[in-house]
Amino acid sequence: MPEDVPHAFLKSTAGTVSGPLAMNAADELLGAVAVARHGARTALICGDDQLSYSDLARQVRRAAGAVAALGLRPGERVLLLMRDSPEMAAAWLGIVRAGGVAVALNTKLPEEDYRHIHADSGARITLIEDVFAAARPDLTREFAAQGRLAVAGACDVEGAVDWRATLAAARDDAPAFAARADDPAFWLYSSGTTGRPKGIIHTQANLLCAGMGQREVLALGPDDRVLATSKLFFSYSLEHGLLGPLSIGASAILHPDWADPDSICALVARHRPSAFFSVPSFYRRLLDAPAHARAALAEVRYFVSAGERLPASVNEAWQRATGREILIAAGPGGHFVTSGLINGKTVQFMVDTGATTVAMGRGEADRLGIDWKSGQRALSQTAGGVVASYGVQLTSVRIGDVEVFGVNATILPVEMPFVLLGNSFLGRFAMRRDASVMKLEKRD
Repeated sequence: MPEDVPHAFLKSTAGTVSGPLAMNAADELLGAVAVARHGARTALICGDDQLSYSDLARQVRRAAGAVAALGLRPGERVLLLMRDSPEMAAAWLGIVRAGGVAVALNTKLPEEDYRHIHADSGARITLIEDVFAAARPDLTREFAAQGRLAVAGACDVEGAVDWRATLAAARDDAPAFAARADDPAFWLYSSGTTGRPKGIIHTQANLLCAGMGQREVLALGPDDRVLATSKLFFSYSLEHGLLGPLSIGASAILHPDWADPDSICALVARHRPSAFFSVPSFYRRLLDAPAHARAALAEVRYFVSAGERLPASVNEAWQRATGREILIAAGPGGHFVTSGLINGKTVQFMVDTGATTVAMGRGEADRLGIDWKSGQRALSQTAGGVVASYGVQLTSVRIGDVEVFGVNATILPVEMPFVLLGNSFLGRFAMRRDASVMKLEKRD
């Protein structure tokens, strides 16, 4: 990690892939091997445009050459203020390929937040689409005066660089930067609801985990199309709406503007996605749309929800409207994974019928504010042997609309990718498994 990274930034440890060899995640997605496998297939769909894997790879290589021509040094952050488009996707991936750190920005932030992020990230290079440069002329001039500003489209700001002309003149034959697995690849900024927006660092290895759920849980592949309604500056949509599809050779459907029910229903009817990723609040909005407008949704195979709790009432209404149900799906290795709440805070659970209690690592317990050091000391058997543990009682555990109080839990001195959902919670339910789907029904 570059020495000038501000200490306030948080490093993501989710989905870690480690290894000593040099690698580049953008090259893994769109390098020679991927192009040989999927080159002629459609990578991106946006309006009337369809971009093949070969064409996207070429644009990514050229974008990498363009940011290098702007003076990008390995590990430096590059801000992107652009709509979700093939141009934005190629620029984002090109920055990663060149060894930079892509920082996509929410396009609806107040100007003070942009100034904060610009200063906080230490970015010298900013890439802005012309619609935003025209809408925020004072900010655009500031950025041009403080570093290298490239504008995609028309712009008459002094000091600004024409991004598209830079692309046209750039080399596309430079090898991908040889990164390490723990080198930063991209940052995502928090919404700032608890103060100023904070940058969360994601590594090259984190990026390689994209698509695991789509491939191993939903069994999606090269013949599938994927649509996510949220914007690519959100991690949920970035993974499932762009990086995940690219990792499995599928087609990502991009929507440049902010989603509304009419436009999304039209996209579904036109492009027929196999999998649809959205959030509960938008599923509610879709349910309010006229039945004829959302008729094509009934042909989508999978609906996925995240970002907030999905009320059972919304799930039931969705089943009535589309014939599809949102369930806990089996993940890698046949394990069932789902999101939920412990003491009101979001966690990722993995069902473990062999665990006596809910179990988690100390780091997760600290994040949840659990005073495990005051718990009952004990010894627990793990895959690595017998370890010292602490027994505590959780105030509440919630999945969907079902909440259980006073749940026993074990805190272990190991890092765990999931909270194990053991029998102190599961024992209060009747479990029914149907192939790769599990249903939990609360006992009377």
